[in-house]
Amino acid sequence: MAKALVTKAPKHTAGASTGSPKIVLLLSILATVFFILTLLLSFMLFKNGPVPQDQVKAKVATFGEVVSSEPLGDTGMTAWVLKPKGTNQNAIFYSTKDGKAFIDGTIFNIADGKDLTTPLLAKNNIAPATAPNTDPQTVTATPVSATGHPTPEQVVAQSTEGEPLGEFKGTVPEVIKVLDSMPGYKEDKSMKPEDTVYVVYDPRCPYCHKLYEMTRNVDFKGKNITIKWLPSVALGQSNGKDEIARQAAFAFEAKDGADFGRTFSQEKPLAAKFGDQETQALGLNLSLLYEAADKTYGKDAPKAVPAVFYLNKKNGLPKMIYGSTDPAVFKIIFGS
Repeated sequence: MAKALVTKAPKHTAGASTGSPKIVLLLSILATVFFILTLLLSFMLFKNGPVPQDQVKAKVATFGEVVSSEPLGDTGMTAWVLKPKGTNQNAIFYSTKDGKAFIDGTIFNIADGKDLTTPLLAKNNIAPATAPNTDPQTVTATPVSATGHPTPEQVVAQSTEGEPLGEFKGTVPEVIKVLDSMPGYKEDKSMKPEDTVYVVYDPRCPYCHKLYEMTRNVDFKGKNITIKWLPSVALGQSNGKDEIARQAAFAFEAKDGADFGRTFSQEKPLAAKFGDQETQALGLNLSLLYEAADKTYGKDAPKAVPAVFYLNKKNGLPKMIYGSTDPAVFKIIFGS
């Protein structure tokens, strides 16, 4: 009887005693794997996440003396007041959240188009860069050495009448194709890029209004030419309100020429739809103006609207021109 009890007991306990080490080993392996994965995830989050400010400051200090810093709204960026090496004037720069990029320029809030840089400049008593000029006649009436771009008289002397007019058989420069892809209102969408005059304008600019009125007397069909109007807020926005931007963005939804013409009337129509896409479109046109002006006249030259671009069919080169409301300059573009 005792022997029977002895033989039954091992049979029952043998399975449990031989299985426990395997379960313990399996649990141990799973715990180790989970720990390693947790470490890897933490490393990845640390690697791609924010960098400690003292590390970023050390990097920023390699560009000059750090005066102060502060968060740039809800952008995740940091604004740095810096005295760049070799200068005695303060300037504002920006670093990204991951500390991998250092940015110089004007920062806009994509959500509402608000300029985040100008208030910082005022707060730190830093003079802003030259703003776009609403009166190209005044800008171009001063010597070349003072403005960086020629007077109307010099433009006429260096140009010929009706430069963008006529047939063009050469290769169209890529920049003309880029201009044609910019957001705006094209009066005759069937016209080719090389047969189009491009105008960057601000709907508040009186000279832009004057240019529009002057072009109403042009025989577009007879001259085989059209205009694409590229709206911008080159004259700036006030108080962070979006009415100005919505006024410019109306060009994106104009139904026809008559509807678009309301832009240059006392009516001042506003875009029914205005969001990130429209804000970015206006920013693209303004960036075009600045980049083209810098390359054509130099970075120190004032920017102006209206700014006119076209393919000069006399030499096959793209051209940027100011002072388009001057009668002599107007003839260079649209002929007699």
